[in-house]
Amino acid sequence: MDKIPLNTHQTLAFFFPGLVFAFSSFYSYYFSFVEHGTIETFFKHYKDDGIAVFFVLLGIAIVAGLIFDSIRNGILEELFDKKKKIRWDFFFDQDTKIVGMLYARYYNYYVYDINTVIALFFSAGVLITSLKFHNMICLLIVQLCVIIILCWEAFRLRGEISKITHKFH
Repeated sequence: MDKIPLNTHQTLAFFFPGLVFAFSSFYSYYFSFVEHGTIETFFKHYKDDGIAVFFVLLGIAIVAGLIFDSIRNGILEELFDKKKKIRWDFFFDQDTKIVGMLYARYYNYYVYDINTVIALFFSAGVLITSLKFHNMICLLIVQLCVIIILCWEAFRLRGEISKITHKFH
């Protein structure tokens, strides 16, 4: 396992998509519940609502990020391998320097893109269920544009990863 370095880019690829989902979920539910006062009464027993909200968002972000990565790793990678196969043994067979460069230049960004797309899809579901139509449509258009861009980049990165892992075979 020492061939796979855990660095800030890799951590960000897991954490940031969870934060995208957590923030949009909290935003949607907070503004739909504030009208009824339930969130305010829920956090009333805390001295500082900001600290409680921060820890709730942090917890949701960590758990959601791990779930999104599990979806990518457990379901999507198998589907993607049917189109552009990655030789996964490469990460364990090759020199640490080559594997580290592949991670730093391609794989971390690929994981970040796919995990963020998954987060945006789940986030879109939350937005649809909780916001009014005119607020929701603007956010969904922005999310759709980001999803298209990230999917294109992930497709290109996966192609490069596939070429590199088969080149050294």
